[in-house]
Amino acid sequence: MERFWSRALVSLLLGASGVLTLAGARERWWPACRPGAFDSRACLLVQDDRYDPTRAVEQLASLSYAALAVPVALLPWLLGMRPRLAVASGALLGGTLALVAAGTWSPELPAERLVEPLLAVAVASWVLLSPLAVVLVVGTSALAPDPELVPRSQPVARGVLAAVLCLATPVPQYLLAPLVVAYSSHDTTPWTGAAGGVLLLVAALVVWPATGGRAPAHDRERAARVVRAG
Repeated sequence: MERFWSRALVSLLLGASGVLTLAGARERWWPACRPGAFDSRACLLVQDDRYDPTRAVEQLASLSYAALAVPVALLPWLLGMRPRLAVASGALLGGTLALVAAGTWSPELPAERLVEPLLAVAVASWVLLSPLAVVLVVGTSALAPDPELVPRSQPVARGVLAAVLCLATPVPQYLLAPLVVAYSSHDTTPWTGAAGGVLLLVAALVVWPATGGRAPAHDRERAARVVRAG
């Protein structure tokens, strides 16, 4: 039962992160960058690297990262990774996103000499290393699972989950945005990030079959003894 609610929480928060990501994209790009208006003056202004996202965009991004921090922290355990590896990788991934969320919400944090270096490392790690981290977590959980969990084999669902989570990270989003909207910008392509929101919604659904598993072996043995005794 505990596992069911953990899976439900992960699915719910992945979906919430996706919705918040889409809301942030809409806040930045609509109505300036409506379909067919990508070369308009208003849309070109928003694309420029001197464009300063509004406070609402920053807050939506921060909430999206915060909502995503919990699922990525729990996924190693739900995927059947060995306990020590699950705790270490979950804390690293979740903690990184929590720092990114805090820095996005409030760029001027106290104790700048301590916080800014940590925040810079967290942002660089999430932007550059997160796809590799996702692949390692899914791959390690498949190759070296927790023997107490004995999960069902779900290679296709796990592969899809790894793919959508990797593609939802920043670098793939910036690379794929021109293909998605069929438009190449001189700076930031319109609706960059929106596809990431959709992918997180897909992940919220795929996480159910990807983390599906049998009850722990000791629970199954206990249940079998009860049936035989009755």
